[in-house]
Amino acid sequence: MNKTMVELHICTSGKTCPKRGSCEIAKKLKETVSSLNLDDKVLVHEEGCMGLCRSGPNIIAMPYGTKYGYVQETDLPKIVQENADKMAAHSKTG
Repeated sequence: MNKTMVELHICTSGKTCPKRGSCEIAKKLKETVSSLNLDDKVLVHEEGCMGLCRSGPNIIAMPYGTKYGYVQETDLPKIVQENADKMAAHSKTG
């Protein structure tokens, strides 16, 4: 894990999340990171099943371990910005 960047892990395989649109959400997540000019602060990783199928699509933000369930496209800007802001605040405090 990169200690200077937020890593957003999204499930794009398994039985449930892809049926609920996780592959499209992953694509939009990457676009959101770029549109907010945060490519140098936020990485997106497509993952296998994370065992959170009931609440899919799911995103886990690292290094914080924050879990986002039932993610919709409209949630993405907030998720990205919230975690980039956390990392920036953490970087300032050391």
